Amino acid sequence: MIVLAFSFVSQAYAIGVESAKVLTIQTYTNGTVAVTTDKQHFGPSSCNSKAKYIVPATDKGLANTLSVLLTAKVASMPVTIYLHDSVCSSGYPMITSIIIE
Repeated sequence: MIVLAFSFVSQAYAIGVESAKVLTIQTYTNGTVAVTTDKQHFGPSSCNSKAKYIVPATDKGLANTLSVLLTAKVASMPVTIYLHDSVCSSGYPMITSIIIE
């Protein structure tokens, strides 16, 4: 069993999306990373859309988070994604940490 975890915001302020399958990973030229899963209905009500989950380009753990997402996608392993419970990024729920299950 491989367990990779990355956390950069306290999970005390997080919404857990458990056993999610990573469907797509998108990177933008500004460095932001977006992910879609089979469980896209979670996130704070203050976000305009829950169509994707975001790691902002300014996040210092972006490279590690992208590594975990790519590993989960390639290995077809489910993940638990933690989202900030009140902060959005570009109108979408912001990822605080990811754990490969």
